[in-house]
Amino acid sequence: MTLTYLASTTDGHLFYHGHSYSLSPITYPNVNIHNILVMGGTSLARSICMENKGFITGLDFDATRIPGFPKPLDMDVSSIPPGNRLMLLRAGGIGDLIMLTPALKHLRSRCRSGVKIMLSTFEDRKALFEDLGLVDMFYPHPIRLSDLVDSADFYVDFSDKRGIFNHVDMIDFHLDCLGMDPSGIPWDQKIPAISSGLSRNHVIREEIKKISGHGHSQATVLYSPGASDRIRYLPDDILKLLASNFKGINFVVPGKIPMSCEHMENVFSLDTSSGLDAFVTAIATTDALVSTDSSAYHIAAALGTPSLVFFGPISSSIRTRYYPNVVALEACYFGETCASPCGISALTETPPVIPIGANRVRILEKGTTITTHSGKSFIFDPSRGCPEAQLKGSDISPCLKSFNPKDIIQGFEKVLSMIASPTQEEMTRSL
Repeated sequence: MTLTYLASTTDGHLFYHGHSYSLSPITYPNVNIHNILVMGGTSLARSICMENKGFITGLDFDATRIPGFPKPLDMDVSSIPPGNRLMLLRAGGIGDLIMLTPALKHLRSRCRSGVKIMLSTFEDRKALFEDLGLVDMFYPHPIRLSDLVDSADFYVDFSDKRGIFNHVDMIDFHLDCLGMDPSGIPWDQKIPAISSGLSRNHVIREEIKKISGHGHSQATVLYSPGASDRIRYLPDDILKLLASNFKGINFVVPGKIPMSCEHMENVFSLDTSSGLDAFVTAIATTDALVSTDSSAYHIAAALGTPSLVFFGPISSSIRTRYYPNVVALEACYFGETCASPCGISALTETPPVIPIGANRVRILEKGTTITTHSGKSFIFDPSRGCPEAQLKGSDISPCLKSFNPKDIIQGFEKVLSMIASPTQEEMTRSL
């Protein structure tokens, strides 16, 4: 198991994903473990240290010597004794956590009565799980070492101890980490869930109702081009292509409409910035979704909303295997530094699948020298996008600009065929 420990160098507050930690430096020999933060894995911990340089630092600490420190789960979950407490240490993006819900369902059903299931996750992600009945108690992530010691008998940190993370669907990865054989669970029992309370934003529902009534709309589709990292942003050309070819469909864009589409009568702006519930309600209320590889299609999968999703850096094979309402389009790109999928989900993460450039770079950091396959070298700057985008002077990852318009149109037509509506046959492409 891989746990990472953090501490502060001075008195102060760490604000992270909706939670505030009041911290003081640790002192020896009497260490106050309330001031030590625990995380599963190392990448997020490294990010916190970089973002809070001079205040938060990594800690070389052997917590297993502390009396009462929980044991890593090494038994079948059905064997956990009643009255024991299992702490799950799982942070990550919204999509990552939505893909945790099938494993939570099976964990709950297999644990004996009286076993408590706790989840340490980002404070601003708790709403995803509320009213699902899958977790007994939530803790922020990072979790204070004192809370981990006082509140758990066993823990799971979801480290990739078997080296399968980049080769299996994340839902299966979560099941495997909890000691459950994914192959023994039917695919229809792996469909994710999301709190119903997040899809009840009345303001958003009314706004979409107005947009749906505009003109002679046959369907209303949410177009979500953004992601948590710019490496997965979609180019504006995709919205323009769809809105031009499907004039009977109203397209709703969260936020600002791209300049190239401002004149289009079937493209509308919707402000979903008020909170996660606004965005989830928008996906729940529209007829279909078009998005990049982001949290949007995971939310749609949990809601049953049909989706057209564009994949470039990451393969759909490890994300959508149990999403029957997703039509996935895979980029087919071969560039000077990479080929899709490169496996990079964020610009500062280690490429987990294919090394970058002719010099086979595996850790992308600002200042890294990358050599192209034609022999040109340049210094990587993550503020300018992925290496291939930087090389070509593009704001968008080139793999996500490589889709054939014909494939996009055909993919969208498949999504429209999934919409349960009496006007289904009318949803034909406007020529």
